Amino acid sequence: MENLGTATQEELIAIIEALMVRVEALEEEVRRLRGGKGGGTALAVSATNNLAERNLRPSVIARKISGGTRSPKGSATRMGLMSLLGTWAAQGKGQLQGCRELLLPTPAP
Repeated sequence: MENLGTATQEELIAIIEALMVRVEALEEEVRRLRGGKGGGTALAVSATNNLAERNLRPSVIARKISGGTRSPKGSATRMGLMSLLGTWAAQGKGQLQGCRELLLPTPAP
């Protein structure tokens, strides 16, 4: 951004108009994130991490039953796989579909 102390009135007006366009775009993005609902300033985000904890529970139980992994590399691999499976589940994809999309090349447009 240029030095506003030396800007002319026309330059300041242009800067303000550009900022107003950006503010309108940000306001539209907030409306989109809220699902088109008006009013209020908070997005529909839970104040707790309860859902995240419940999503982690199956992998924690599996780790406790199996005795865990035997190496840091095994732990990293398991975390990566659990992350992929959780992401696919959140997207409504099956494990097979997610693996296919990840491993098979997509045709060029």
